[in-house]
Amino acid sequence: QSWSPFLLGNNLASGENGRNTSRSNHLFDSLRFSLLTEAMVEASNDTGANNGLKHIENMVLFQYLVHTLEADFVPRHIAYKESLDWVIIRESVLNVLLGSRKLVFKTFVKNCISLLNQHQREVEDDISSKSASDLDSSLTISSLEFEREALISVKKLFIMVINLDLIRQEADKLGLTSRADGLRNPILEVILEELTYNTIYLSPFLLAFTEWKWKLQIILQYFSR
Repeated sequence: QSWSPFLLGNNLASGENGRNTSRSNHLFDSLRFSLLTEAMVEASNDTGANNGLKHIENMVLFQYLVHTLEADFVPRHIAYKESLDWVIIRESVLNVLLGSRKLVFKTFVKNCISLLNQHQREVEDDISSKSASDLDSSLTISSLEFEREALISVKKLFIMVINLDLIRQEADKLGLTSRADGLRNPILEVILEELTYNTIYLSPFLLAFTEWKWKLQIILQYFSR
């Protein structure tokens, strides 16, 4: 039976934390979402035909999930700017997802960096450089298009988490948070740590990550270490 990163059936009734809830922020299964990114990283290193189909399936699912996170987070972000009500952000699907003990945040970010770099390399491979047999393969052409979309989705996810971290920092300063909100290293710190210890990731990451504001900040902090 194929799995889904959504909690369904009996799992939905109990919720991730064992509470009886129907709130949308418990629809995501953090562990399965993390496993999805791991599967995408592994699939990027395997060119088998069967695995190619599975990889496309995972990329489509990942894009859909990021879109779902974005649809929930963006209006909450706007509402928070107007009200400074931390509860609006605390109950966002993204915050609940990343705050789960089932998801190891550093590993998750590392996998996303790998995805960003791998998809960037795939996109840079021009179709004209493929062999004639590859050009005749609809799977190859479709895969390249899905790689482009997956690249965009990873970047969207990074930007959302960066914004979430900024809101959390502001809420901390205003005394709006509590111990119940948990602790997590900001994503920029995790990215910098990963790029520092794995320097081979630096160049492809900077090529792929096109958000200039945060790209510049990463570069400045990287060279100030």
